[in-house]
Amino acid sequence: MTESVHPVPCTCTVCICTRNRVTYLGDTINGVLDQDLSGGRFDILVVDNGSTDGTSAMVASRFGCDTRVPVRCIREETPGLSRARNRAIAETTSDIIAFLDDDAIPEQGWLTSLAEAFADADEVDVVGGAVIPVFENGFPDAIPDRVKTIFSPQVDAPERCLVSFPRYPYGANIAFRRSAFSRFGAFREDLGYRGNSLMPAEETEFMLRMEKNGGKILFEPKAVVKHLIPASRTTREYLRKRYYMMGRGHHEMEKTRRHDVEPWGGREILAAFTRAVQKYMSAAKAIRSLRRLADQEAFDKELEAWVAKGRAVSLFLEARDHFRARLFPCTGTK
Repeated sequence: MTESVHPVPCTCTVCICTRNRVTYLGDTINGVLDQDLSGGRFDILVVDNGSTDGTSAMVASRFGCDTRVPVRCIREETPGLSRARNRAIAETTSDIIAFLDDDAIPEQGWLTSLAEAFADADEVDVVGGAVIPVFENGFPDAIPDRVKTIFSPQVDAPERCLVSFPRYPYGANIAFRRSAFSRFGAFREDLGYRGNSLMPAEETEFMLRMEKNGGKILFEPKAVVKHLIPASRTTREYLRKRYYMMGRGHHEMEKTRRHDVEPWGGREILAAFTRAVQKYMSAAKAIRSLRRLADQEAFDKELEAWVAKGRAVSLFLEARDHFRARLFPCTGTK
């Protein structure tokens, strides 16, 4: 793919979904205000997802007027990142909708790089960029290095390229053509962070669903954001919860990948229940054993067990849903 050297005639809305992160949000908005979009127009939409820390008031007081591009803030009271993102889609009319985390700071050229990538490839529905984690208090020595991968996309590409499952961009730095949502639907609102739930994968499940139906995803390494990682997100307790919910999310992606080819008869339901219980018991036993140890290697294995436990729970729930659907056919399954 060749890179554009011409102005990009498009409209873009940068959507920042936020909940009780007023300490970080102002820097993120300023980072977007510092962007340029040669030949195009952009604005900023903040979706305050039921914050109680004065987020909407801060946006109104600091960015309510006299900004170089419009900054708008709306309230979405129902908690959930997917809910907030779907609300953002409904509230905008731009050609491109770029989602940015409320603690991510875009580097110069970020927005232009995203827009140029779309302009150079008409067949592309999604463009994601690089995410560089910045650990607030440094990365703890007691935590395995591979944990860093959950904070940045696992796409190691020096140049713009098409990507496919499972090497997708991350939701902290990702943009969509508006037409993608009319073609492939919305974000699943049972996925994505919601309140204290760390259920991930809403944008990953959307991209997988999209790719299965002919959609194209591009990675643009020049579109860079720095993502602040608070110390609270590198504690062992947080990571246990995060990896457990990662397991839950991974299973949901597997459901999307196979749902149209895998039969669910009575035998399959019984086998899934049995497999789920066995995997859950095995993971729980490993967690109990490994939590007694303090070394990094043991914690690494414990995190793998938390993923397995999450997968087992989601498999059990999927089997339960299919069992209910056989008893009560009108209810269906997800």
